[in-house]
Amino acid sequence: MARRGNSTRTRVAFAFTLTVAIALVAMFVLSQSVQAASGPKQVRGYVRDVDGRFIDEIPITINIRRASDNTIRATLTDTSDVDGYYSSFAQGYSQNYL
Repeated sequence: MARRGNSTRTRVAFAFTLTVAIALVAMFVLSQSVQAASGPKQVRGYVRDVDGRFIDEIPITINIRRASDNTIRATLTDTSDVDGYYSSFAQGYSQNYL
């Protein structure tokens, strides 16, 4: 049986990895969609552990980056709900701004 310390460390490492992955996906999705349309952008999904179980109440951080030089233009934060779902909006970013 795994020790509790390893479980906590695994969960923290997973949350960090997930945050980085979400930031990269958000950067790609928003950079592609901004070229097509202006207006609010939504990033949403579910947070799961390595066994596929939903993780509730985990902090989510999404960095919106400028496509030309990769600088962070905005940071969105959210917390997953009891079903592991999160949703954040970025409003008012046009192609020229990003």
